Amino acid sequence: MERPKGDDGDLVLPANASSKCGDIDSRDLVRTHTAAGAEEETVPVGGDLQKAARSEATIYDLCLELLKLVLSMMDCWEMFRARRVCQSWRLVIDEIVDDCRRERALRLSRGFVPAPATSLQLAVMARELPKLTQLKAPTAQTNTDLRLVAGACHALETANLCGFKLSVPALRRLALANGSSLRELTLPAGISDEQLEALLEPLKALELLDLSPPVDSSGKVAAAAAPALKRLLITGEKRIRNDEAAAVPSLV
Repeated sequence: MERPKGDDGDLVLPANASSKCGDIDSRDLVRTHTAAGAEEETVPVGGDLQKAARSEATIYDLCLELLKLVLSMMDCWEMFRARRVCQSWRLVIDEIVDDCRRERALRLSRGFVPAPATSLQLAVMARELPKLTQLKAPTAQTNTDLRLVAGACHALETANLCGFKLSVPALRRLALANGSSLRELTLPAGISDEQLEALLEPLKALELLDLSPPVDSSGKVAAAAAPALKRLLITGEKRIRNDEAAAVPSLV
């Protein structure tokens, strides 16, 4: 059974339908109480609860189609973490991923190159295209967790991290994996000095950096990275235009 490595670990996506089968371990079990004085009964979470005494319906009473609908509406990162809850949830989430793969393959077969509209589509695409050169947030969602793709991208040349939920471990993982290839980087407003340091230090080939630091930023991290850059665009009260930046021989 595949499990995420942790909150800041690489995401583990099911490879194919063959991963949908697996034994239930002790973490997939719950104890249910029967009538007073009766012996407790151990049953699989999400499994057959008909023998257990229950006072009300739960999510485990949903048919697979309704459970699939509910889980597909979860935050993508949390949905993959939910694979470890029980066998039935793992099966349903694997089927959601397979549906996404099939839809992408169908569109590609018809000559379309679909831009990812959801976090799930982005995560699937990043793993199907290990030589992906451009990274942008999904078009229909905001606040996509960077951990979904940080461990899958190894050949990025340009990255726009606006629209991503950032963490220091994910930024460091992305930078280390693309340190020799990433040349253009756009960062969201308010990125902290700690996040900048984790991201910029490994990027040896970076030529253009576009960022909007918070008002209380010391600026030391960006200044330290500046000698390796050809252009540094800082968004403040007035946006620096590309033609203005091009007029300056080194940094803006």
